[in-house]
Amino acid sequence: MKIFKNYLNLLRLLSIVGLLFISCGVLGDYSSFLPDLGDSDRSVISPVEADFLGQKIIQDIYAQGEILDDYDTNAYLNDLGGEIVSYSPMAGASFRFYIIKDKKINAFALPGGYICIFNGLIYTTRTEAELVSVISHEISHIVLHHIFRGITVYNRSQWVAIAGILAGGLLAFINPAAAMIAINGVSGMAIENILSFSRDFEREADRLGQKLMFKAGFDSRAMPVFFQRMQEQNKFNDNEAYAFLRSHPVTSERISEAQIRANQLQTKMRPDSTRFLLIREKCRVRQIGLLAAIEFYKQAIKTKKYVSLEAQLYGLAFAYYSKKK
Repeated sequence: MKIFKNYLNLLRLLSIVGLLFISCGVLGDYSSFLPDLGDSDRSVISPVEADFLGQKIIQDIYAQGEILDDYDTNAYLNDLGGEIVSYSPMAGASFRFYIIKDKKINAFALPGGYICIFNGLIYTTRTEAELVSVISHEISHIVLHHIFRGITVYNRSQWVAIAGILAGGLLAFINPAAAMIAINGVSGMAIENILSFSRDFEREADRLGQKLMFKAGFDSRAMPVFFQRMQEQNKFNDNEAYAFLRSHPVTSERISEAQIRANQLQTKMRPDSTRFLLIREKCRVRQIGLLAAIEFYKQAIKTKKYVSLEAQLYGLAFAYYSKKK
């Protein structure tokens, strides 16, 4: 019963946070986009310790079979994410990107530079800039060392237990049954302290994220556009959109602030890369199923309703290949 209560407390708290995390301070011209939230935690956690915590959570999720082994998608995410990181104060640091096979629209960041993107999120993005807006947001959570502002009040000997709790919380969005196994050792009150100020963290990550995507040549307007679409989909009881809103609480204020910042930046129209168009079709096949995908591509090609014919042919070929035809 105690574990179950902790589980309910965790789900309640995780419903208003994005599980955001660590690292170094903000430098140079980034400061105009960010509030001064203090840096007392920088000396408490070492990069090695941060990597241990993030790696432990990744291992827990991987052990449940939720991380997808797709070389093309993983290579694309790591190349794209690495480019965004190169424009951040953590340029040169090692970040690792993974794809979660779940159909929900979601993403999260972990200590040590581990970032996971859901298959459903890639499928849902309409442009590469929208995908970059999410990736840059998650990178910003790591750059701004969010989680350790709460975690430093606990003894380091508890970190393994905390890693289990966080992994359980993430798994609760993916596989509730598996989450129960991971949740133990830390009270609901401890989690509440660790994951406090989440809405401020979200807004802070928005500010830095838009700056990073702008520096990388992407249109910063894609961030409020994507947020707005998630809100609108949720109005029609779209459970997949709700998963994103639950872990990244989007308010009208956040959307408005992002729109204002985008208007202050020069418009950039970097075209979608061929890699993005092809990877998104692989995600579509996994999202809607092989038979539905084959019919979708046949109809799209017949009616010429597509952005890229090559991407449609690639998706059709991938669906046939996956069906062993």
